[in-house]
Amino acid sequence: MLESLIRFSLKQKLIIFLGVVGLIAVGIWSFTVLPIEAFPDVLNESVQVITQMPGQSAEDIEKKITLPLEREFTGIPKIRQSRSVSEFGLSVVYLSFEDGVDKYWARSQVMEKVSTASLPIGVTPDLAPMAAVTGEILRYELKGKQYTDKELRTTQDWVLEKQFRSIPGVADVTSYGGRVKAWDVLVDPLKLSNFGIPLRQVFDVISNSNVNAGGNLINYPNQSFVIRSLGQYQSKSDLEHVGITNRGDAILSVKELAQVVDSNLPLRGVVGRDDKDNIVQGIVLLRKGENPVVVGQAVTDKVKELNNSNLLPEGMNLQVYYNRMNLVNVTTKTVWKNLFEGLVLVFVILLIFLRNLRATLLVAAVVPLSLLFAFSMIVFFHTPANLISLGAIDFGMVVDGAVLIVEMVLTYWHTHAHVKDGEGDSESKLEEIVAKIVKPVFYSMIMIIIAYMPIFTLEQVEGKMFRPLAWTVCFTLAGALLLSLLFIPAWLPWLQKHSMKASQHEDPKWLVYLKTNYQRILLHYDRSPGLLFKHVILLVVVGFFAIKNTGTEFLPELDEGALWIRASFPHSLAMEEGKKVAQKIRKIIKSQEEVVTVISQLGGPEDGTDPNLFDNSEFFVDLKPRVEWKRFSHQREKLIDHLREELEHIPGIELSISQPIADNVEEAVSGVKGKNAAKIYGPDLEVLKKTATEIGELIRSVKGTVEVGITSSTPLVPHLTVKVDRVKVAQSGLNLQDVNDLVEIAVGGKTVTQVYEGETKIDVVLKAPEKYRSTMQNIKDLPLTLSSGKRILLSQVAEVKMEDSPQAIFRENGSRRIGVKFNVEERDLGSVMKDIFAKFKDFKIPTGYQVTWGGEYENQQRAMKRLSFAVPLTVLMLSVLLFVLLKDVSLVGVVLFNLILSSTGGAILLFLRGIPFSVSAGVGVLALLGVVSLSSVTLTSEYVTQKKDISDPWQNLLKACDNLFRPILMTAMLAALAILPAAISTGMGSETQRPLATIVIGGLMTAIPSTLFVLPLLIKHLEHGTMRVLFLDTLKEIKNDLFFLRKIIFKKKK
Repeated sequence: MLESLIRFSLKQKLIIFLGVVGLIAVGIWSFTVLPIEAFPDVLNESVQVITQMPGQSAEDIEKKITLPLEREFTGIPKIRQSRSVSEFGLSVVYLSFEDGVDKYWARSQVMEKVSTASLPIGVTPDLAPMAAVTGEILRYELKGKQYTDKELRTTQDWVLEKQFRSIPGVADVTSYGGRVKAWDVLVDPLKLSNFGIPLRQVFDVISNSNVNAGGNLINYPNQSFVIRSLGQYQSKSDLEHVGITNRGDAILSVKELAQVVDSNLPLRGVVGRDDKDNIVQGIVLLRKGENPVVVGQAVTDKVKELNNSNLLPEGMNLQVYYNRMNLVNVTTKTVWKNLFEGLVLVFVILLIFLRNLRATLLVAAVVPLSLLFAFSMIVFFHTPANLISLGAIDFGMVVDGAVLIVEMVLTYWHTHAHVKDGEGDSESKLEEIVAKIVKPVFYSMIMIIIAYMPIFTLEQVEGKMFRPLAWTVCFTLAGALLLSLLFIPAWLPWLQKHSMKASQHEDPKWLVYLKTNYQRILLHYDRSPGLLFKHVILLVVVGFFAIKNTGTEFLPELDEGALWIRASFPHSLAMEEGKKVAQKIRKIIKSQEEVVTVISQLGGPEDGTDPNLFDNSEFFVDLKPRVEWKRFSHQREKLIDHLREELEHIPGIELSISQPIADNVEEAVSGVKGKNAAKIYGPDLEVLKKTATEIGELIRSVKGTVEVGITSSTPLVPHLTVKVDRVKVAQSGLNLQDVNDLVEIAVGGKTVTQVYEGETKIDVVLKAPEKYRSTMQNIKDLPLTLSSGKRILLSQVAEVKMEDSPQAIFRENGSRRIGVKFNVEERDLGSVMKDIFAKFKDFKIPTGYQVTWGGEYENQQRAMKRLSFAVPLTVLMLSVLLFVLLKDVSLVGVVLFNLILSSTGGAILLFLRGIPFSVSAGVGVLALLGVVSLSSVTLTSEYVTQKKDISDPWQNLLKACDNLFRPILMTAMLAALAILPAAISTGMGSETQRPLATIVIGGLMTAIPSTLFVLPLLIKHLEHGTMRVLFLDTLKEIKNDLFFLRKIIFKKKK
């Protein structure tokens, strides 16, 4: 079959040429439509259900809303995890689905269950926008010096939200900060009591008096007219003149009983920037699955359009302080720079070794053509692509197959330069030459592809991040294989015809010097094989030491060019006090010369998409490019340490420092606001808190842990409770609704209706003036009117007192939960967790409670568990493929040994560079196995081929090593140098590439001597049946070294 492909390629050059032209056209088009993400969306499909019920406590929200919804959702198939938070007036239930679930199917299933849930009358859950967790593509401040924050917020809500939502690919716009405009109807409870008017009556009349009606159509002889009754409020005056009741001939209207004033809805969150305490910001969210580059550019264009249009009131403008496009552009620049530098190095190495410009151009053409093939396949199969996957492509590995074919042909032309063939004979000879090398090339490329198979078994975060890499690399390698089999042979006659120096493909002096010394050293090791394998054992020992002493982590942290700082305050802190602390923190952060701007978010937005209270403040810190830093040696970690030292002087706060995208991902993955967490489950809130405190102290005692604190906690904070005495209520002739109305409407304030100013909708809120509800005594003295007209006080039918009650209640998978978050610094995650578990094994967990570990450690263990199963399976597949090619089990074992031995170099270099072993490094090991398999299989296959002509196995091996010294050296150097820029790059976006590239380069540093020395000698001793002699000779060498070492030590002691 392979020979047929070669024959077709040589005979049908026009078809091959047209195919390449088509590939170029389709590939370029595919690249233009390909959505390449800088930071992939690493989470499964999820649905967030948000339910607001203003005025209700956390416990009531849990009982009335969260629990009924959770019970319904348990019947939805393919749910991986459910989490919820119940806090004052708000319930948020988060459902995460298994891999592969369609997002629209998931939302339809949730909506179906929401419709059947038993919820309080008037309560309607909403689904959060279908935005990706990594979907914050733009943040801006709406500015206007002559406007109040209320006017700015109105423009944000009713003008800008609509404009941005109209952009294809935008899921939603979150408005945050500023006061939301409202009308307050401040009804006087004493006046109501004097006139004997129930509060509920006022509420119902105001609500029912704000309605338009339609009278259908009326027909005149030649025309039809629509009939309308206009009853909606057009102004505050309309509302003030609504009649509540009659007293004889007099009408008591709203203005006799209440005051209608401009006001605002209660604030759920406050946003500050630099020295400003109250700004209005908008956050534009990307819809899940959309192209971030296209949508990001459209949003950026919309900002420019809005600032230059008349849509905004004069003097208002948008100032962008975070644009994902900037991050994408910088990261893209880093990745493409590394790829370009790798391509240049590949070209240079090819030119040095091949010494033929046309041959070099022919081989190098495989790189762009393979990429275009990969882009076409990615678009055709709708697989995701990101900069991480593009950055992992090793161009040296891509051209290896083509290099071997061209090198073999050039070598033949050089050795047969005196032979004159006719055109037909020349093609026939070309077919014969290529056929000799094409089989090991084919199997080697397939083995490289198979080496990436374990990546497809990864799931959740690591799967979402690295499966696109595996697809991209496999598509690229498949393209390279096809091009090596079809494109390269088709152009070989052109190379022979136009390449005048094809017959001068002789080794340069430096290569002759290397080859001569290689042969000399190989013969020396042949005479003393124990010496070589003593070095092999030493290498293995050093590699094992490196593995044991290399730390572990889940993934390298990607640099986003910004920080996200979370500060937790005392739980009962009031909003105004929180603003003061946030202002102090902003001032400290802004004083750092590396900071461009800092934005604080105290509490959460009104739409409930980010459920936070005033005990939580988050800070977005935009940083200058690192090249402009004058301190901290351009190291972000040192800046973070400095900020932590500066901020820890503020009493009563707990800090957590991350990055904007990373923070969103961490919280969405584990449900805890931190990189790592211990999660405690159980029924009793007090037991949960006590257990969490003890675990927190245990974690804090371990070296390397920072930012340890209780999160997702259920703190008991003071609540003013009104406990109704049902007997006294019944005796007074009242009912429970009268008391509840007084508390809910007069004290808390309740939206009674909405009015419109143009397209702006304004809530009308009915409540008592501040003087009636500012203190506990005021509330106790609120009047209730009996049917007899007599007035009694609230305190006569209810007990008003302060009680402790949960501020928020967190649940996960049907159980209450509390978390202990912590980060790791100055040590690797694996070592820290090992120490934590050593102390935790003696920790006594209360009966009925459970502790699990979430965050990066959980992800790391899951990924490693998957790889520990998938990698041996892959090795088995490689073994089968090797046996099909080599037909010899012992040779298969030798090749596998060489692959494993080569990986020790990767472990050693990783250790020397101080890079922890992560999933990224694990992917590098798989890539290394694929690269080394090419040279190993080629040499072993050449040995099997030469075996037919040379009876002496050792001469056979020497001949194979001599023939392939140049190709093996060239392919290894190509693979190493092509990925070298990624290994040494420090730019944004290089963090994930660095461990992968380090493993490959380090492995190739040992793979070259291993393939050229260890592999031939192992094959020789296997063929001669002298493995026992080799073993004894190695033991003798080790024994001599130990004796010599002992002699030196003994002399020193003397």
